[in-house]
Amino acid sequence: MWNKGESKAILVIEAFFGSLYVTVTRGLFIVMLSYSGYEMSSISMVSLFSAILGVMISYLLYHKQSIIYGKFKLKMVIVHGAERLLWMSLPFFVWNREVTTLLYSLSMAITVPVGVFISSAMMALFKGEELDDLNAKRNVASAAASLLAGIFMTISLALLPAPESYYISYVSAGLLGLSSTFAVSMLRIQRLEEEKVFALHEEDRIKLSATFVFLIIMFTGSNMLGIAWIPYIKGIGAPSYIAALMNLVGSIGGIIGPYLFRSYRHHRVAISANALATLSVPFILVPIAHPVLSFVTSATFVSVSLLSMLVYSSYVENLGIARASVLLTASSFIGLVVASLLGLFLRPFMLLILAGLSKILAALIVTFAVPETAVVPREVAMGYARLIHSVSTAGYMTIAVVSRQAIATALKIFAFSFLLILIYFIYRLLFLII
Repeated sequence: MWNKGESKAILVIEAFFGSLYVTVTRGLFIVMLSYSGYEMSSISMVSLFSAILGVMISYLLYHKQSIIYGKFKLKMVIVHGAERLLWMSLPFFVWNREVTTLLYSLSMAITVPVGVFISSAMMALFKGEELDDLNAKRNVASAAASLLAGIFMTISLALLPAPESYYISYVSAGLLGLSSTFAVSMLRIQRLEEEKVFALHEEDRIKLSATFVFLIIMFTGSNMLGIAWIPYIKGIGAPSYIAALMNLVGSIGGIIGPYLFRSYRHHRVAISANALATLSVPFILVPIAHPVLSFVTSATFVSVSLLSMLVYSSYVENLGIARASVLLTASSFIGLVVASLLGLFLRPFMLLILAGLSKILAALIVTFAVPETAVVPREVAMGYARLIHSVSTAGYMTIAVVSRQAIATALKIFAFSFLLILIYFIYRLLFLII
């Protein structure tokens, strides 16, 4: 019989070493591209392909849950380790934009099943307050690791020239990341059997829909901030170590955040503060002030993951562990698709403005339409949530119909073009014969 304390310790260790690896590889990626000559449109294009692939994999995992169930631990360890190896390879191909796009897309796409496996393991082993406690401890461990990784990145970028600083940072981070894979391999959860799930009640479906829309909008703002912030500070004359310093102080904020924001009311306040801090970013023209904003946004953004895990874990019996985990992961990738598309056409300043406005909208949803955090009476919050559910459902149906029509039209055009080419080929062949 497995011990819950042992499982919790393993998952916290996984978060610590995993965060060391994630902070360096993700934190340096945009910096590496920006200071290697990539424009923001190029960065957005790289992000777009990876985001679309991530959404497709999320859709597949949501509807084909057998991929997750069965030999759960074996699958989890394989994708966990493969993700680290893929990320380690990125700096060695940054000079080739096509290869970088492909590798980054694969690296980001594989984070979807990794996130689903880890979330599924957590929700399978822990419930309620225990899950909340584990999530808080993992956040603290992740933030502490991010702090160490931030110090390492700052020193590396300040003392070593590119691309040597990227090579050393990525390989070191990848090896540390494999330590978290070893920790996961010790987790005592061999199989996760497919569950019998029950239909959601209408009220629960509406609440989950409002929460999912909130997450998509919040992650859209967060991803726009991630895409545009480094190019923006580069444009106002910030050296590369300022970007690393932002990661460093952001990690400190991530350590403090879980202790400051624990209740639903605290989460509401934190998300509102995060939105206001994001909106102020494009108006700060002094580079050294941006690490302060990074501290605030990191400390308050912790509430997004804590709140979403609390809400979705309460519906595990109806949704199933796998689907609840996929929804949590998918919202980030949908947000990345939207942010990447906008990044193709907008300058960093405008993208940062939209990031702030997106987060303001997300904060309004949390304040008025998510019953657990709303400042209005529950029945009023449910009314707003029902409105969001109706609008989002109608929007989804419209997009689905238009997409099907667009795909059908594209296939017809392709078939017609192929037919014309075939006729021309036959004509040329007959001309040669005659």
